[in-house]
Amino acid sequence: SSQDWIIAEIEYLLRMGNQRVLMEQDPMGALALFKAADTILADSQELTAFALREAVASDIAKLEAVEVLDREGLYLRLSAFVSQAGELKQQEPLYTPTIQEQESLVGVDEKTFIEQAVDITSKVGKRITTLVDYRRNEVEITPILPPEEEYYLRQNLVMKLQMAQMVLLEGNSEIFRVSLTEAIHWIDNYFDPTDTVTLSMRAGLEELKVVNVQQPMPDVAASLREVRHLFGDL
Repeated sequence: SSQDWIIAEIEYLLRMGNQRVLMEQDPMGALALFKAADTILADSQELTAFALREAVASDIAKLEAVEVLDREGLYLRLSAFVSQAGELKQQEPLYTPTIQEQESLVGVDEKTFIEQAVDITSKVGKRITTLVDYRRNEVEITPILPPEEEYYLRQNLVMKLQMAQMVLLEGNSEIFRVSLTEAIHWIDNYFDPTDTVTLSMRAGLEELKVVNVQQPMPDVAASLREVRHLFGDL
């Protein structure tokens, strides 16, 4: 009958709407399908289904209350950071004299001839021990990377950002946060912390890191259950 066709069409729209919510996390797409089903119900003169229309109206209200996440905007912002990775300046190591070296520079002129001679003798003995270089309790010096290793460093940073883009589309908040945290770690350890590009990228990644990309979706299956119940009664 004509009523069967109308209910079948409404059931199809509501089923597609539920798939948009559950599989694609697309509340706006689902909302358009639910409103299309409600329009068919409103225009149908032969079908009396108050309970169904009430359920559809309730599900529409739930979808309208969902705060839409701008995935496209977040994705494009990450793409901008990927493009900026080649502009980051490598961090230059700074030489900091040890405590012993600092002490050796203080009061040299004030020492007597004998004290200076003792110092020279002591330094000769220490020089022999420095043929084998070892350091303890000192700041580790990060050497400048050769060009080929610097390329792989930047590519690794790009991979972290691209991984964040992939899980953004999947709605995986945990991996999204971990990927950006690791990207920030690479920036802090290998690139100039005073450069404007570094500061801008780091601040942007810190801002994105706290975004919850896994949106909570409402349960909008009530109208689908109602239409299937109605279809079974006919």
